[in-house]
Amino acid sequence: MGPWSSQSIGTRILLLVIGIVSLAFVTVACIGGLAFNNLTDGFLSIVNDQNQQFAQMLNRNSERATNRFVDIFEENARTKGETLIARDSLNLKNPFLDNSFTQVREALQNSFNFDSSMLLASFVVMEGDQIKAWQYLDRDHKEGLGLPIVYDSAQQSWIASFQGQRVTVPDPGMENLRTLERATIRKIEFIIGSGVNQHKVAAYEAIMPISEGPTDHIDQRLKDGETIAYLRYLISLELMDQAISSEESAMQETKEEQRKITEHTLDKTQHDITHRIRSLALVLVLTAIGVLCLAFMISLWLSRRIAQPIKELSLAADKIALGHYNQRIDINATDEIGRLGKSFETMRVQVKTFTENLQVLVDEKTVRLHDALQTVTSQSQKIREIMQRIDQGILTIGPQQEIEEEYSQHLRNLYPISGPSMAGRSVIDLIFRDSIASNEEINMCAQSLACCLGGDPLNWDMNAESFPRQIKYVDDCGEKTFELSWNPIIESGIIQRFLLTIRDKTKELILEEQLKDAAQASSRFIQSLTELVSAPSDALAAMLRDSHAALKEIEQSQDSPSLEHKRNYIRLHTMKGAARSLSLKQLALAIHDAEVFLQQLVSHGEYDGQGFAAAVSRIRDELDFNRDIAFRVLKIKIDDFGDESQTLFEMLSNEVRVVRHLCQQHHVKLGGLVIEDRVLDWNPRLLIDAVEATRHALTNSLDHGYFKPIEEGKMPADQQVFLKVSAFCDNGEINLVFQDEGLGFDKVAIRQLAKRQGISWASDDELINIMLLEGLTTAKEVTHLSGRGAGLSAIQTFAREWYGRLQLLENQPRGTKIIVSVPETKAFTSDFSDARKDPTSA
Repeated sequence: MGPWSSQSIGTRILLLVIGIVSLAFVTVACIGGLAFNNLTDGFLSIVNDQNQQFAQMLNRNSERATNRFVDIFEENARTKGETLIARDSLNLKNPFLDNSFTQVREALQNSFNFDSSMLLASFVVMEGDQIKAWQYLDRDHKEGLGLPIVYDSAQQSWIASFQGQRVTVPDPGMENLRTLERATIRKIEFIIGSGVNQHKVAAYEAIMPISEGPTDHIDQRLKDGETIAYLRYLISLELMDQAISSEESAMQETKEEQRKITEHTLDKTQHDITHRIRSLALVLVLTAIGVLCLAFMISLWLSRRIAQPIKELSLAADKIALGHYNQRIDINATDEIGRLGKSFETMRVQVKTFTENLQVLVDEKTVRLHDALQTVTSQSQKIREIMQRIDQGILTIGPQQEIEEEYSQHLRNLYPISGPSMAGRSVIDLIFRDSIASNEEINMCAQSLACCLGGDPLNWDMNAESFPRQIKYVDDCGEKTFELSWNPIIESGIIQRFLLTIRDKTKELILEEQLKDAAQASSRFIQSLTELVSAPSDALAAMLRDSHAALKEIEQSQDSPSLEHKRNYIRLHTMKGAARSLSLKQLALAIHDAEVFLQQLVSHGEYDGQGFAAAVSRIRDELDFNRDIAFRVLKIKIDDFGDESQTLFEMLSNEVRVVRHLCQQHHVKLGGLVIEDRVLDWNPRLLIDAVEATRHALTNSLDHGYFKPIEEGKMPADQQVFLKVSAFCDNGEINLVFQDEGLGFDKVAIRQLAKRQGISWASDDELINIMLLEGLTTAKEVTHLSGRGAGLSAIQTFAREWYGRLQLLENQPRGTKIIVSVPETKAFTSDFSDARKDPTSA
């Protein structure tokens, strides 16, 4: 035994308390030193950060001031250029047409002398392949070049005389004027001066073509011998550069002053902190000495108070060990030692009693064990009942990866197999049978399961990711998804078994996907409605109408020659500007994406026809979506029916997309949708109501004729959808016919519905016409397509409001046929007041 173990409890307590107090002070001193150092570093870091933030703020202010200078000077130069070419092009057109050289030269000389910021002024004339100038002035030739002034394309320079000497003035890019057909103002860099004084300055170039007629097709007109003139000015931005340079110099001076102030502040702060830390260290040392003395005195008293009762307990324990149970243990204390003495006394009494009544205790324990066994048996019966009724697959996996005896009955519903029991089967073979999991995933799961069973719980932590949480299955009924939950059962620090819970999540995932699609559609509708509501009605209607017309021209000419592509680019640019002006962000973005393809064609000669067609299709989708909301929700009249008659085919373009989307959503193939319009001149309001009736007819045919019968097994799953909408004139009437080749009218269900409602019928035709009553439906549940009994009733209302009639017939050989007949006298009238209501409100 060492010297420490031979010491008394009192000595140990004394030494331990002194050591703990000393260690505490050392720890506090270290932590305090580190804290003060961190505080100092943190404070200095804050000062540095503030200095950097101030410098960044100065940079941002300087940048904003610079940008403000640039905006002001550039706007001034641009405005000046626009004013000059707008004014002088009008003043010089007639002198140009009259070949008045002198008047043109004097006008340009006056404009150049009047404005000190002007770098260049010229009046260029193109005659076929030859380029001449009637006047050319710049800062090196303020009096103007002498005639003749001829442009040398090879040297890209003007050849003329100045003060009696032949001069060559470089001026690249004059050949590009042939492609300019309208006024252009652009920012360029212009070289002024010569030799060592030569430097670049920013400037705005303003160019205006002048001709007798319109300024389009200039290249062809030049080939035909016509003379075209160009008025050209260069406005300097030198003052802008000077202002920016002055701002940057002032900024540098401010930053240098701030740096000096920060350095002085940091030095003073460092000195003050060092002095305070020294003072605090002295106080801590003196306090530690005082606390150690006090701790010694307290620990000495405490060791004596604790050691004596413990000594008494030790003697009593020795007597009990020798079998002397009759001597009472009496410790007069109320602390933990006193409670320990009482516990010793209680133990003495219990040991004595236990020794004397051992057989009685054995009998009592036997009775209690029997009661506990009965309780366990009852609980096991309840667990078996739960396992029979729970709608989840629950099983335990044994050491050999086999299914153990206890498993839920629902497991057999999830995995139908032959044989009376699943016990003893391989769990890997069971859960991965008919699944789409790869062999690698199956092998990894099997290996991880073998590694965990019989191993340390740490193996589960390392291999948990290898156990699948979802498994997909494909069978004759379609695709299913099961959710798996793996839980290791640990006994004595070893994973003995696994509890596996399996749940069919197929319907839940389908519902989540449907909710997601509905949320996306709702979000798109709300976003578009928000944009449209904030726009003025008249401007919105005009924009949608003009964009529709422009898009039709683009769709008809997207495979045309390059000249038509340029026009399409202008159309798209105009459409985008109109959409942005009304804050229609999604429509503007779609137009911009299509515009990029034509920009590539103009800039690089590359044209992606398929990409452009897809972009145009997206514009059509966005435009039709906005038109539909504006017309049907906001009741904004978009199309001017007095100028152009529309067709049923044009109005049903959005419905065609809806039908295709619904078929895809229900996994049903669309075999054909025929729209036949032989009405030459539609009444606009009748056409709107006809579209509304068509929508009801199509949704009824899809849901009752195809989707529900396929889901209920009354029609094969590969049944294709065939729909037809026809409009034609016959015997003084306009006939609107809707046909499908679906299941047709369910007469059995209609009879049952009529009996429940107390409605009588005499023939099959009367039986079918019961469905025209509002609110009656054979649907078992309401869907987003139908089930409310309003579809056929709405079509009948449409027919009555236009003084027409409705017929429900059985299509041959299968399906339904709905015929709406409206008198031509009502349909073609220009006075809409004769209708029984305003059709646009339908």
